[in-house]
Amino acid sequence: MALRRAQQKLIAGIAVLTLAAGGAYYRYGYPFNQTPSAPVVPGNNDFEHPAAYPASTANLTLQQRELFSDPMNGIGLRYNVNNYPGLSLDLNMYPVGALSWVNNPNLLDDEADVILADMDYLIQHGRWQQRLETLREPVVLQEQPALRLHFKLQTGTTAIYKIIFLLVQEDKYVKFSMESADLSPNALQQAQGLVEHLLPQVHAPPESDYARKIRDEHQAKMKQKVQELLRQRQEG
Repeated sequence: MALRRAQQKLIAGIAVLTLAAGGAYYRYGYPFNQTPSAPVVPGNNDFEHPAAYPASTANLTLQQRELFSDPMNGIGLRYNVNNYPGLSLDLNMYPVGALSWVNNPNLLDDEADVILADMDYLIQHGRWQQRLETLREPVVLQEQPALRLHFKLQTGTTAIYKIIFLLVQEDKYVKFSMESADLSPNALQQAQGLVEHLLPQVHAPPESDYARKIRDEHQAKMKQKVQELLRQRQEG
């Protein structure tokens, strides 16, 4: 089930693109088996490079990997935390939904809004009753600017706590997420420690030919649309 749709907005004559057109619950840290895999289309094989992510580290072991059929959804990985049965860390890498990702201070907040909107989508469709205790704050991970987002999802007496770290490498969002028993300082510290343990071995691939083609095509369409709007204004 798609959680995101391609959107086109014209704001003050500037085109802003949301590239992602598909998605699955596990894209944002939910179980990997909720949406069946589809054949992978060309454009997503850059994640196959062995330097993109490790199979294991001293504290983590790769349990599951999902290369999404839509290249704009990238790749999803789930690592088991060694010596902590039942605890896992999810890693997602996927293209930034914008024409430019350099010197764009709004990228992380914009994507956090999308993640929260998708959580609210799940609430509207009955998976959870409410989202509580939402907080986002800037952090630095291995000298890289990042955003930490955490919140509580609740249904009756059942609740889960989500902790998410989001940053940008190349033209990709790199998103780490895990569930916790609470949002205590110890839980946040543990989550950040695991992320900083894995991050040095995570290397998002450069912009793919596929993503570049989509961006170039969209930019040309938006330029044409701007010219059309200007022409209509002059004629009006």
